Amino acid sequence: MFTGLFPFKTGMSNDTYEKLNSDIPTYVEHLKKHGFNTFATTSEVNSFLGLTEDFDLKLESSSHNNYFSLFKGLGEKILAKVDSALNEPWFFYVHVNDLHQPIVVPESFDHPKYGETSYERMVSAIDSWIGKLLKKINLENTLIILTADHGEYIRSLKINDKIINLESGMGEKTLWQIGNKVPNVLYGPKKRFSSYLHKIRNSRREKQIKNLSLSKYEERVLTTSRMSQGSHVYDDVLKVPLIFAGFNIKPNEIISQQVGLIDVFPTIIELIGLENLNSDIDGTSLIPLFTNQHLDEKPIFIQSIPHISENHKSYVGIRTSKFKYIRNSDNNQDV
Repeated sequence: MFTGLFPFKTGMSNDTYEKLNSDIPTYVEHLKKHGFNTFATTSEVNSFLGLTEDFDLKLESSSHNNYFSLFKGLGEKILAKVDSALNEPWFFYVHVNDLHQPIVVPESFDHPKYGETSYERMVSAIDSWIGKLLKKINLENTLIILTADHGEYIRSLKINDKIINLESGMGEKTLWQIGNKVPNVLYGPKKRFSSYLHKIRNSRREKQIKNLSLSKYEERVLTTSRMSQGSHVYDDVLKVPLIFAGFNIKPNEIISQQVGLIDVFPTIIELIGLENLNSDIDGTSLIPLFTNQHLDEKPIFIQSIPHISENHKSYVGIRTSKFKYIRNSDNNQDV
């Protein structure tokens, strides 16, 4: 997203977790050259990948985990920073992990009125926090963008008015929190233990649905996680929301055409009146779609996450609004 390029052009691949090539210009650098003050929230994994190196100020987590949470102090830090009279113009990138599994819902939102699943309740909690943020921002001269870098498998379904919920329990959540405190020197034993527990959980979930009449899709949703082995290019993890608001953008317009995250920054740059980063980017400004003009749909390159184990499968592919082509990234075998 920060480069407007497909990942295979940035030094990043689905073979291993590689750092962003520092020789490739980013839109954050571009904004800074035009006088923008840049801020970011990030976890260690984003810092490791080099995704936030160009920012003037980073609110970082002290550990490599999902619990650098809006509701464990991060949200208050962000609101305090926005309250501190940021020097204009400014750009603030907020990346939160609260919807990563296993989800720990704030106690005040862990109630059926906020959703039937932990995922839905966390969405309600995040929505409430976004409301607090928007009250502190002048939407007439501020552009707000809401999106995600990936989707998620939500292990909960309603079938015949009955909820089948195989989301993470408190035991898994507690072990995850403890595991994130294990020092890096013990990563090997931690990984082996985690793999062992993962097999046990998978076996338990399969037993829970064994006697249910489910479609292949329903079985996959209930037993798969984003970090489990196998294909990671199902639409569950590919399709994400993309919302542009404020800055005199016409509200309540729904665009159904396929676009990509590589289009986000070209759109921002045109909206604020700057020249584009360069002519070689893969992304396209989406402004014509805002005014019901025609914009040719571009095929989107897709890939699974990098290898996390030796037998982890990896895939690459092309997606349009009408078809999706996928192949194994190692041997060119079509799927």
